[in-house]
Amino acid sequence: EMTDVFAIQDEISQAIVERLRVRLVGERPLVKRYTENMGAYHLFLRGRHSVNRLMRGSLTRGKEYLEEAIALDPDYALAYAAMAEFYFMSAFWEFMHPNEALPKAKSAALEALRRDNTLAEAYVHLANVRGIGDFDWTGGEREFRRALELNPASSTVRWYGAAFLLRAMGRLDEALSQLQRAVELDPLSVTATSILGYIYSIRGEYDLAIAQHRRAMELDSGWYFPHYLLALTYVHMGRLEEAIAEAEAAYEFSGHNAITLGLLGAAYGRAGRLSETHALLEQVKTHPQTTYVPPYAVVALYHSLGEVEQAFEWMEKAVEERDVILVCALKTEPRYTSLHGYPRYQALLRKMNLEP
Repeated sequence: EMTDVFAIQDEISQAIVERLRVRLVGERPLVKRYTENMGAYHLFLRGRHSVNRLMRGSLTRGKEYLEEAIALDPDYALAYAAMAEFYFMSAFWEFMHPNEALPKAKSAALEALRRDNTLAEAYVHLANVRGIGDFDWTGGEREFRRALELNPASSTVRWYGAAFLLRAMGRLDEALSQLQRAVELDPLSVTATSILGYIYSIRGEYDLAIAQHRRAMELDSGWYFPHYLLALTYVHMGRLEEAIAEAEAAYEFSGHNAITLGLLGAAYGRAGRLSETHALLEQVKTHPQTTYVPPYAVVALYHSLGEVEQAFEWMEKAVEERDVILVCALKTEPRYTSLHGYPRYQALLRKMNLEP
């Protein structure tokens, strides 16, 4: 079935590439041909599709496709930018330790820019690495603004910058504006639609959040990410039985991802199902050693159990390891509001250069 989809996609893309070299809006290029090698282009498409499924197996396949694309065309800047995306998302979702993945994401983005210094996608991945990896939020914003200047019509640029830079900095109004525009530009993007729902959720606009998550599920009924974010929304609302149901769905659809397990345990804890939370805590901490387990998952469990000191210990570990989810969420995630008065919380924000 997937092969058929790619075959159709290949036919369409080939027709487009053959007919379009550069389309101009004023004097700015809107569509640019980054490679003459159609095989490399098709591998690039497969690679990005696989990476954006955010599952261990799909990330592995995505990397393989992108490596093949680069082997066919070593100067394919867009493939290097997609490789930066692979490493960044691997850090984001437990595939690779962030202290290993984020420098590789930066290196791949710079390789892309060496080949084409006008590539917006490379700048936005560089922006997020500067922020999350280096805690250089000013530098990250500079790279993000450059990406927007180069390609204001890119939904990808807008949602990446909003989700991982503006949100982390606590600038939710700007993040919301960027995500709304991202969805306007690409209404079929499940990722942008889902993250827009999350931004509504952490702003307390729950009806809008739920509507976005349901829309994302309509776009892709089998993907776990909208279920995960809807579960978070229900946690924010205190609708814990619904949160548990969605977290269980996310856990199953994800192939038992450690982060979805952490959210499920956190929902159990908030619902008073403490024995189940403790059981999942042990399960997360003994997750297969071949898989990186982000400290964020353990933080969620300890915090739901009210074990604040343990939660802070794992938060500190998360910041040290550049756990992408925790770094981006610490300043704006409603679940952490009760911790704001603790000196250790304020110290973490200072360490990340995110002090109020």
